[in-house]
Amino acid sequence: MFPTTVSRRTSSIAVGSKMSLSCEFFMESSSLSSLWSETKSGSWGVFFTLTAIFAAFFYVWSCMRESKSSRMSPPLPPGPRGFPLVGNLLSLDSELHSYFAGLAKTYGPIFKLRLGTRLCVVIASPSIAREVLKDHDATFANRGVNVAAGDVALYGGADIVFAPYGPEWRMMRKVCALKMLSNTALDSVQELRHKQVRKAVGYFYSRVGSPVDVGEQIFVAILNLTTNMLWGGTMEEEGVGAGVLAEFRPLGKQCGTSRSFLGNPIFRNFIRVWPGLICRG
Repeated sequence: MFPTTVSRRTSSIAVGSKMSLSCEFFMESSSLSSLWSETKSGSWGVFFTLTAIFAAFFYVWSCMRESKSSRMSPPLPPGPRGFPLVGNLLSLDSELHSYFAGLAKTYGPIFKLRLGTRLCVVIASPSIAREVLKDHDATFANRGVNVAAGDVALYGGADIVFAPYGPEWRMMRKVCALKMLSNTALDSVQELRHKQVRKAVGYFYSRVGSPVDVGEQIFVAILNLTTNMLWGGTMEEEGVGAGVLAEFRPLGKQCGTSRSFLGNPIFRNFIRVWPGLICRG
């Protein structure tokens, strides 16, 4: 009887100790979870508070900067008031001509828009547009550099498209007009263009019913035309294999990337608070 009693007491003590340990573990886990939830909610509160303080500080700074610039510079045309940092980007409509016509009825034929940190002036009158583009064309000849495209392929806007108006730009225009785009220069390569077009059309005709890569053939035709204009021979005529052609393909992809940067609206071109803090889109 005695050994049996001792074993029962030992088992009851063991069961009791396990229950107490499980209760203590449950209490510890519940306290840790509640502490974690309180810390998490507190961190979100601190985050939202800092965000609100930063937004208020930036709004006051932008208002002070705008008032200071308005005192030092001539008055700007009227226009809708935008939000801090983004300006009027959020209010733009996909039908820009209708959107600008509506703003012209409210603010007149000349009004301003803030696209991010950039100030833009919109002219909605044909007579004023003729005066700006014809009578004062030298004053408004410069263009805003497309930051994304300028960093990729345009040497920071030093090409003929985005270069500032001056002696260097006039020299580049003279070279393009006389050496590249003149009637004599275009007529001299007319046969080359016709030859490459006939070759591409013949290739497509020979592959009727089979899938073809149109972009690849157009790239080859442009590359052959370019090499023939520069060196007097195409890739096939010079005996260049497919390995060299494959090396030229990344160049074509980079050119396509540059064209997409030029044509597509990118937030990096509009929102630039500091040089190191640039928004990409």
